Amino acid sequence: MKKPKHVQRYKNRHRRWRTYFRKPGAPLAPLPEPIFSDAFWTAYHKALAGEPAKAPGALRVKVGSLAALIAEYYQSADYKALAESTKGAYRRVLDGLRQEHGEKPVVLLETK
Repeated sequence: MKKPKHVQRYKNRHRRWRTYFRKPGAPLAPLPEPIFSDAFWTAYHKALAGEPAKAPGALRVKVGSLAALIAEYYQSADYKALAESTKGAYRRVLDGLRQEHGEKPVVLLETK
């Protein structure tokens, strides 16, 4: 079966299919697999209409939680100004903290 217009597919280095909606002048939109499934067609028609797509791996975080604070820090100028090796070290520590305590509210943190 022929691919729909503006759809591009490729196999990544892990041999998994990646499918994207690429229309000139429109933002790149990832499309779910398998191709031609109901989820694929829903995302395809949204992309065709110009609606923004959600990032496939985007985390949903509760406002005021430790996970939200960490995500905000990753977007800050202070974090972006760090060297790549330092960013990696900070990310390893903060992601572990987020995994274990990310859903907890920041206001409950104690100084001890």
